[in-house]
Amino acid sequence: MKYLSAFVVLAVLFVQPAHSADICNAKALNDPTPVDSDGVPQKNDDPYYHRGDLVGAVTQYNVNAKTGASFICSHGGGCYSVRFGPDGMRGDNFILTNCRVDLSKSETYDGVEMHDLVVVRSKNSPADLRQDDIENRLLDSGACSACASSLANAYIRKPKSACGRLARSILEGNPVAIKRMTEGDLGACN
Repeated sequence: MKYLSAFVVLAVLFVQPAHSADICNAKALNDPTPVDSDGVPQKNDDPYYHRGDLVGAVTQYNVNAKTGASFICSHGGGCYSVRFGPDGMRGDNFILTNCRVDLSKSETYDGVEMHDLVVVRSKNSPADLRQDDIENRLLDSGACSACASSLANAYIRKPKSACGRLARSILEGNPVAIKRMTEGDLGACN
């Protein structure tokens, strides 16, 4: 059951668009405790994050419906125990620096309530917001996370390159370009 739970959480992380939460960061207020996909603390003699560290790409705030254990997950960085206060930004182990937890809605998968994070636009630079907005549009068009990042980078930094032109075509809704992207034909971006 534990492996099935981990699989479901991982599948949701990779299938659901992470959207604006990808630019969310959290500052560790203490040495955070790593947890598994059910929020169960894991023994860790050599923690990756320490007090004062910035955790990037925080994508979710989760609550185990059965145990009440709550935790944040970072894209590629694991999950860590935390409980947020009513403002949705300050927690016992972390403070979100540029986003907040949306406590008003959640989706439940295998007994874990998953809350989205909402970007606080005033706490992000215009360049970061532009990159994130373009990535989100590409994700909505069916791009994988890494593909959306590559396409958005090319669109912003090298708009006349083959990859930049492909990204623009996708963003303009060109069905041929969207089909190429969803079929993994991104040769222009390799």
